[in-house]
Amino acid sequence: MYSSGSLFENGLNNDGVSYVDESAGHGSGAPQYASNGTSIQHCDQAGDATYPYHLKWWTLPTGALAAGTYRLQITTTKVQLPSLGSAGFGGGNQPTASQPSDSVGAANRWSLEATGGGAIHIFGLGRMATYTNTQSGTQALYLAQIDRPSGAGKTMEIDLYDPGDVGGGAWLQFLDPDGNVYTPATFSYSSVDKSNGSAGPSGSGVTCIETNSPGSAPAFGLPAGCPAVFDGSGSHFDGRWVKILISLPSGYGLGGLTPFGSPAAGWWKIQYTVGGGNDTTTWQVNLLGNPVHLVVP
Repeated sequence: MYSSGSLFENGLNNDGVSYVDESAGHGSGAPQYASNGTSIQHCDQAGDATYPYHLKWWTLPTGALAAGTYRLQITTTKVQLPSLGSAGFGGGNQPTASQPSDSVGAANRWSLEATGGGAIHIFGLGRMATYTNTQSGTQALYLAQIDRPSGAGKTMEIDLYDPGDVGGGAWLQFLDPDGNVYTPATFSYSSVDKSNGSAGPSGSGVTCIETNSPGSAPAFGLPAGCPAVFDGSGSHFDGRWVKILISLPSGYGLGGLTPFGSPAAGWWKIQYTVGGGNDTTTWQVNLLGNPVHLVVP
């Protein structure tokens, strides 16, 4: 329907052919500028012509759209790999043809908003990526909407990839809306290595997974039921797919599925507690035998 063309391409490298991958720099908060007349540094310089939409909204000029389902596909092709033997970002002189995006250690993070008349939903077709970015503490985000007819007596299956790439520890819970109150669900889990299929950590009858073990206890208190292992072993699921299984009782939803603040009935949440840092994970949710859309209300 519409293409942004070269709007979001980074500048040409000094060879005039290949493109500079600035993702690592911006992902780390660079380049930084003094803001608001102070010496405080931020990476939100409004006058940076190279990145005109950094930390800003850009509107797709689609015009009026007929009712229906529209698919948004994002591709990144003009990225520069460092030359053989070099390190860091912004270097190298490889031709564009040898720069497949899936080989680049970069993250194209952005947010999506849809507005207009009628009921509008944004959902992932199959899988959805989630970016958690916080200094320390607990945050919750909506995962999937499961009503009583769809879920009662069935098993909820959650697949996630590579959780726990943070500093200061990380703990993962799944909040069940059954009974009009959010409570940590009891689940079993298993994991496999993406590269060779070998088995990783697993468990059953738990309400929380410690996805990253820090060297010392965080300053804040851990949620009830979360393991308190502070051995400095770091991420337990690096490069691994994790499968979560949650059994939903036959009486699921009889007492209501709309806790205070929930946008609609049946919304499950992920509760992620981290000691600091950021983490990108990919999620997929199914009711065994029934697909479930991941929807942003």
